[in-house]
Amino acid sequence: MGSHMWHDRCPHCGFDGMVVWSYNQVYLEVACPMCGYEISPDERIPSGGDLELIKEALVGMNASDKKRVVESWWNDRVPLVVKLKTQT
Repeated sequence: MGSHMWHDRCPHCGFDGMVVWSYNQVYLEVACPMCGYEISPDERIPSGGDLELIKEALVGMNASDKKRVVESWWNDRVPLVVKLKTQT
């Protein structure tokens, strides 16, 4: 028993750093720091426009950029797509 955390590929934007938690094999939480896909406890699926925006951003990002986005998400739990939309 206990909790486990691992990274997986997001089924929506394709980012290979989606965070997955399992608590005591009963509760599952999933969150993508890029597009905002989330299961906890309700499922949030990003819109088509949000997916296009984040896919374009991912093309231009290197590993260091992605790492900074994930670190920022751990601090404020705001996915990159939300930050990109508020900048425009």
